[in-house]
Amino acid sequence: MDIDTLCTFVKDVYEEEYEGNRRRIVFPCLNNSFCVDPEHLSISKKYANEEGQRKAFVKRIERNSIRDKSTGCLLWQKGLNEDGYARGWVNGRCRYIHRALWELTNYRTLSKNIRVRHKCKNRHCVAIDHLETGTDEQNSYDDRLRDGTLIRGSNHPNSKISEDIAQAIKDSKGEGIQKERAQKFGCSRMTVVNIDAGRSWGWLLFRGESDPRYETHRTKARNRKRLRGPPSKEDYERTMKRIKSRMIEEQKVDGMSACFILNQGLTTTGYARISIASKVRRAHRIVSEYYYNNATELKEDQFANHHCDVRNCVRKEHLYVGTAAQNAKDKRKRGRERGINSELASDIWKLKGVNTAKEVSNLLNVSEHIVYHIWSKKSHKYLHADSE
Repeated sequence: MDIDTLCTFVKDVYEEEYEGNRRRIVFPCLNNSFCVDPEHLSISKKYANEEGQRKAFVKRIERNSIRDKSTGCLLWQKGLNEDGYARGWVNGRCRYIHRALWELTNYRTLSKNIRVRHKCKNRHCVAIDHLETGTDEQNSYDDRLRDGTLIRGSNHPNSKISEDIAQAIKDSKGEGIQKERAQKFGCSRMTVVNIDAGRSWGWLLFRGESDPRYETHRTKARNRKRLRGPPSKEDYERTMKRIKSRMIEEQKVDGMSACFILNQGLTTTGYARISIASKVRRAHRIVSEYYYNNATELKEDQFANHHCDVRNCVRKEHLYVGTAAQNAKDKRKRGRERGINSELASDIWKLKGVNTAKEVSNLLNVSEHIVYHIWSKKSHKYLHADSE
């Protein structure tokens, strides 16, 4: 019998939850590997020790706690820190009792950014059914909401409508144009726009909507952006239609057809930008991806280069997908190289072995550091390839 079958069998027999069935916690019968008699199976010492620690820890909690019959909380009677949380020694470390209990019970080790929260709002409660995991943002939101210090809704100083009117506006979404709805509820059109978009009164629920819990409109937008994948083919097609409707035809470049110029969202370096899938990107790269990469994003080491040397041109015949080396070669060819140009670097290379670095530095008015870099083949490597 394989280990997966044994683990499944023992899980059904002992009704214990454990992490992963690839972990060898069960050893088969010594006499017959096909035997499934529970009395002939043995559990690994490590798993048995963990189970023993868990049961001993639960007994220790029950021994040092008192049950509150009115709330069902199990109140820790030993050490508390200054904030009122239960603290004690667990496996040689001073830890939060409620966090250690959750980890031992659920066979998991939580990361530092995950908190074990109290559903009962009682900090020194160690009842396992009163505990749940969450983030710092959720924890802070719950505390402010419980204490009444969360400034939202009609408590906000800039609020101009009541919660009932805001709920009615939210429920009426889709029942008419926003201007008519604003007149109906006696507010401005922008108030209706912001409520529909979730920018204000975002914590209210639509009709039949489940509780979004702690998500405000900002966290919802962040989650949507985080979960959004790469642009789909439909996104590329919609963006290409916008590009074609906004580009203009310019003069011809020598030996080439006319450029299609897009003057939208120009960067400081002259590249056109446009949004795709709620993300602003360079337009010529989007065109290259659509025509030359099957409407998928280019890799980080791939560049969308221009044959025509017009940065805001989006004509597909003037674009090609290249590498960083090809891009650097185009820069040198067109005289846009940073630092010293190719001619000066070539003169420095030719003087190697003829003059000293200091003499070359004084002669060509460059630093000795640049001279040594070119001579040691750390920069301008294309010169070395040509000479070889």
